[in-house]
Amino acid sequence: MTTTRSDTRTQRIAVQQVLAPQAELVLEPRPRLHLRGRTFDLTVKSDLILQALTELAQGADVEGAAARSGVTRDLGSALPWSMLLRKLDAVGAMLYRLPGNASEPLAELVPLTRGPVALPPRTRDLTAWTPNRAATVRIEDNRLVLQAPDAWCQVYLSPGAAAAWAEAAARQVPTAPWWPEFARILAAAGALREKPPVADEMLWSVAEWAAYLHSRLPDTVSGFAGTYRGAKIVPVPPARWEPGATTVVDLPTPDLDLLARTDPSLTTVSEARRSRREHDGDRPITLDQLSELLYRVARVRGVLRGEGAEAVDRPVPAGGALHEVEVFVASQHCDGLDPGLWWYDGHEHRLVQIAGVGRDLERLVGFATSATLQTKPPQVLLQFAARPARLLTKYESIGYALMAKHTGVLMHAVYLAAEAMGLATCAVGAGDGSAFAAATGRGLGELAPVGEMTLGSRLPEDVDEEGAG
Repeated sequence: MTTTRSDTRTQRIAVQQVLAPQAELVLEPRPRLHLRGRTFDLTVKSDLILQALTELAQGADVEGAAARSGVTRDLGSALPWSMLLRKLDAVGAMLYRLPGNASEPLAELVPLTRGPVALPPRTRDLTAWTPNRAATVRIEDNRLVLQAPDAWCQVYLSPGAAAAWAEAAARQVPTAPWWPEFARILAAAGALREKPPVADEMLWSVAEWAAYLHSRLPDTVSGFAGTYRGAKIVPVPPARWEPGATTVVDLPTPDLDLLARTDPSLTTVSEARRSRREHDGDRPITLDQLSELLYRVARVRGVLRGEGAEAVDRPVPAGGALHEVEVFVASQHCDGLDPGLWWYDGHEHRLVQIAGVGRDLERLVGFATSATLQTKPPQVLLQFAARPARLLTKYESIGYALMAKHTGVLMHAVYLAAEAMGLATCAVGAGDGSAFAAATGRGLGELAPVGEMTLGSRLPEDVDEEGAG
């Protein structure tokens, strides 16, 4: 592997390949590489290779290490040295650096999980390549980071490199003398694309496309799934949320044995299930009915000490048995329950009042009313809200995807239970997160609304409802 050079009138540019900071080379008692919790044994067949490897471990770039050791001038060492570099590159231990001043490089191309990271050859014409619309810049460890969502490497940017990227994003050719080399780094990171995106990809918003790819392509993120990275930032929250409210309504416990004998079959319920948006205003849903539905789908059957966090047993499944999704009840017209916003305490099977009637609650319910194309508010709005820290202290990159899946599981359980009970329910496509935050007095980082459903009494059988689905 050689370092590519580019001579200009003002300065000489050299893209250097160096050992990544997180990679630790240990030479005694035998050569090994420690990287991201894994250890790799290294084959060193000559003293020259060992010397070059030592230079690399001390911060030299590949070309400098080879020059000082003379490893590439020895016929018996050149090929094994090249193969050793390929192994280091393949496991993600190498990065490319575009030198700047003494204190900071212009840019660094860093693998997230694995390699090899390959730059286009210097002879490749990149002038017709276009900026990737999905590439984003964020702050990480006090540095700017550029990443395309489908790439397994990212680029650390100096202010000068960030300005050059901004010029490229505006379809201008940067005038910096090091731009041709920087463009190679951008191309390797997927920030410059040879071909424009296909039409199907353009349907996604940038945020949704990135969230999807990072939850499905493990190599595009530095940590994936159950890493417990979040537990190093904040303590793992307990299974039970404590809202600190005092107004409580104890709920009657339904007879599950009786329900097991009298419920319609799963096939019957599944085939009859449909979204029912309108409610019978003359015969509102009762507190007993609401209690039964909540008990069927969201009660807590037990709490166990799990791996790093308390595990919760509910009638519905959840990843890691963490059950981060809480159920809130916005009561408008429920016989036996005052209007207001209530939290369902599945541990004690009771409702705890979070807020009374007010403008914020009206906004929350009003949004659901409009979203379901109704003129009257639902008798009850079920609001599902996640406690993100319950999930994100364990799961990395896939956290929001799991929250959405868990919400879908709960919604389906509500659909089946409501159908079996003869109630009307309908999932809502979106909700007003700011209204929920204002009504609860909790930030979205503590309670993140992730789904809504209307719930109420069903219209008489001889009254048809338009728009059911």
